[in-house]
Amino acid sequence: FGDFEHGGSSTCAFELIEGEETEGVDAARGDGARNDDGTGTNEGRFARLSGSISSEIPGGASARLKRSGFAGVRTVHLQPTMLNPDPVLDLDAFEALSYRVRGCGRMYIASVRTENWMTGDSTEDVWQAAFTPPANKWVDIVIPLDAFTQTYRGRAMADHKRMSANRVVMLGVAVAGSAASELHERAKLDGTYTLDIHSIIGLRMSEDEIERTAAKIRDAAGDAARRQRGGFAAFALNLNSETML
Repeated sequence: FGDFEHGGSSTCAFELIEGEETEGVDAARGDGARNDDGTGTNEGRFARLSGSISSEIPGGASARLKRSGFAGVRTVHLQPTMLNPDPVLDLDAFEALSYRVRGCGRMYIASVRTENWMTGDSTEDVWQAAFTPPANKWVDIVIPLDAFTQTYRGRAMADHKRMSANRVVMLGVAVAGSAASELHERAKLDGTYTLDIHSIIGLRMSEDEIERTAAKIRDAAGDAARRQRGGFAAFALNLNSETML
């Protein structure tokens, strides 16, 4: 998905990469040989999200496109079947999500869309968290579920609720644009991006581990937002850091 769906100039590709060595990846998280230290060279596979961001709105763009400069990928909607008439992801047994990724120095946004437990609607409740993996290095980004900020159309909800982790209908990752109001400021973040995604897994964590991890995320998100003027969820995360836990 991206602004290109409405006539914007950003681009986005999502492809499977096979046969490339990913030294340092935990072999327990994917196919591959195990080294003596327990890590894997993993010559199996990973996904690559790549493209370019452009904040410019072309003349022929849809009138619905008010701001440009966003792109990302999300899981497909699960379809009901006879064996699974209520297809949702139940993350209630986990305290955090761990993203095994390799970045390019840019900020990215992790998204979790949940079904509203009161209305059954799955179009409004989107929870987002910002992360900035180092360039050209595989790392594990651990995000406690309580550290995700509830957003609506990219902006933080004033009345922050608790995520319905047992009713997840979509996971997504997007490149963070700029929250600046002036086009010339937003254009400073225009350019290419690449994020390699090896896996996303659920983690069980103690309360102390959750608090330490969430504190690091709050600090990193605040620094990155000030440094990059990161857009939507990055801005929301910075504003609502005190309501996360």
